[in-house]
Amino acid sequence: MGIYGSRRVGAQPTVVMSTTISRTVFQFYPALIKEFQARGYRVHVVTSPGPEVDALSRLADNVTLIPMQRDISIVDDVRALVRWTRFLRRISPQIVFAGTPKAGLLANVAARIAGVPRRIYFLQGLRLEGAEGARLRMLATMERLASWCSSVVIAVSPSLASEFRRLHLN
Repeated sequence: MGIYGSRRVGAQPTVVMSTTISRTVFQFYPALIKEFQARGYRVHVVTSPGPEVDALSRLADNVTLIPMQRDISIVDDVRALVRWTRFLRRISPQIVFAGTPKAGLLANVAARIAGVPRRIYFLQGLRLEGAEGARLRMLATMERLASWCSSVVIAVSPSLASEFRRLHLN
């Protein structure tokens, strides 16, 4: 786990924003990062290593790398969850905002364990679409767990919110 670009200012409240890969944060979250900063939050981005990390360190107040694989990997996922939990306990953020299925799961489970008061799962898609059998059941269980550990689930579109409810993932 590495930390890049620390610009800590006093006792500002902290928001942690995360997606599984750095490209997603870099492409879709800059305006949201700036909005949180404008509202007085110190923004800490957590993502997997990637080519966008240097640019993210100039945008966010801090960047921490926790490797997260998109696919299911029990050993790697447990390792990432432990790292997430330790990290959140250390910085004590007021908000965790996580998008993408794997980051949403790991960040919100760890945030619940660490006692983060506001845990937002930003639903950008459903990894279970197209899955069948045991894989479908496992992915649905992971979505339910991410949802259960979140304070709120925000879908990027009405159709995605509808599908989320139709599949009873909340």
